[in-house]
Amino acid sequence: MAKAFVTSLRKKIVCPHCWNEFPPEDILAVAASPNLFYEDGRTFGVSNDSQLRFMPLRFDVHGTPIDDEGFACQYKACPRCLLKIPDILLSAKTFYMSIVGAPSSGKSYFLTSMTYKMRSTLPNSFKYSFIDADPLMNERLREYEKHQFESEDTEAFTAIEKTQVTGSTYSSTLINGQVFQFPQPYIFTMRPLPDHPQYESGNLAPYAVCFYDNAGESYLSGQESETSPVTRHLQNSNAILFLFAPMQDIKFRQACRPYSCDPQLQVENLRSNVRQDEVFNEMVRRCRFLRHMGPTEIADIPLIIVVTKFDIWAPLLGISEVEIPWWNLEGQNLAGLDLTQIYQMSNRVRNLLVELIPHFPLAAGEFSRNILFVPTSATGCSPTTPR
Repeated sequence: MAKAFVTSLRKKIVCPHCWNEFPPEDILAVAASPNLFYEDGRTFGVSNDSQLRFMPLRFDVHGTPIDDEGFACQYKACPRCLLKIPDILLSAKTFYMSIVGAPSSGKSYFLTSMTYKMRSTLPNSFKYSFIDADPLMNERLREYEKHQFESEDTEAFTAIEKTQVTGSTYSSTLINGQVFQFPQPYIFTMRPLPDHPQYESGNLAPYAVCFYDNAGESYLSGQESETSPVTRHLQNSNAILFLFAPMQDIKFRQACRPYSCDPQLQVENLRSNVRQDEVFNEMVRRCRFLRHMGPTEIADIPLIIVVTKFDIWAPLLGISEVEIPWWNLEGQNLAGLDLTQIYQMSNRVRNLLVELIPHFPLAAGEFSRNILFVPTSATGCSPTTPR
């Protein structure tokens, strides 16, 4: 019966919180009885639960673990940090993505827009579902999506709360008597839908996609410690999305002013005085350390430079908007990506960066040989200044 509890096809599991790697059989169950809890007052994760974690020894006929008071336990936890782990991570291939950027670069707005769009684009065009692996884990992001895109008052001013270096976006837990703080991941499940042309073949596996969104201050030198390893996900990331905010660069702002009256072009509206290349270089330093890379070694990890506020600087490329880089495949109810269009746009954006701020794209090339430059606009238009 214990096999039904684990049901893992993987040799190892990586905890999405503390990045501890362990065999599936070591995973813990979370007690369901309200009488089984930690009496020292400790709580776990976004749910702030204090339920006992234990190695299950009893199971019902379905393989579900039973706690000491006979309650069936539906949640599992990491044996090191004791934080909950969604079931999808036990069997599906997991794809980790780190979203990095300077303070006020728009990481939370970007992540919110991206996940909101993926919830509809992936099912409609690519026939893959994109749903919350754990609704409670993703609750904060869902609130962001609702606030930004589903307001009843479409004329009301909206703003997403800035990600802090501590607080509700982080989970505190006790490990060997020491309090540790870990970033809260946002985890999604991707599965092929029945109307996917290859659904019946059984060759399409489900995926777990895990996003990390830290405060930009977390990437400043000296801002991470052994008990608060909040950017340690860089060690396991399958891709890094670095948000470059062009409105924080003086040459970019000067180049855009003949084409736009956006309030973000004004010096008095700048929200950060942190150099973006400082954040990028610190990210590279941490990646090299965590991945045991040499000081001049070039990584294979995909590095996506997301250049924000495209609605402002699009005229610098001589265009007003970017065409959707996918099309319906002939004879199939399915879309395919136009990689040629994607790479052509990437080259145009890179060339513009080389012209205005050459040190940044050159620094990116010294870190990764697998770089893509992507223009994006989280809101699609300029903000309006309240009167």
